Amino acid sequence: MAGMTGLSMFTLFLIYTPHSGMISLSLLSPVFERIPALLPALVIFCTGLVGYARIELGVHTLKQICGGFMIGLFSQMIAYIVYFK
Repeated sequence: MAGMTGLSMFTLFLIYTPHSGMISLSLLSPVFERIPALLPALVIFCTGLVGYARIELGVHTLKQICGGFMIGLFSQMIAYIVYFK
């Protein structure tokens, strides 16, 4: 879950930072330029699906899923602070 959450935070920072215009998403660029919140919403939805699938398969408990989510969230926030400050 830390990896999926890291990807979610990366897409949020990609869209909502002053440096957001520097990265092109090639073929999907016109769609995401018209609706910039679509990419983070799609990635967050996929993160939720992965978490739900792991709980349903019995691979992880809810506590482990939430812990992985928090690790990914905080690690991306720290990386953002270190990189841009």
